Amino acid sequence: MLRLYRTDPTSRIGVIQRVQVRSRTINVQPPSWSGEQVPDKPVYRMLPWWTVSAVEAAGGVR
Repeated sequence: MLRLYRTDPTSRIGVIQRVQVRSRTINVQPPSWSGEQVPDKPVYRMLPWWTVSAVEAAGGVR
């Protein structure tokens, strides 16, 4: 929550009640002299919804 409201969490209109994180990762290709093989397709992840408590929404958790 602190990353969403970095300066003043109370200055925003509305309240964040839930957050969902999604990510896309891609492997770094190994050097040409390496025999290592890694997939070159991205991997997508979606984490479940996280309920934000009133204390966290107010910026009280650090």
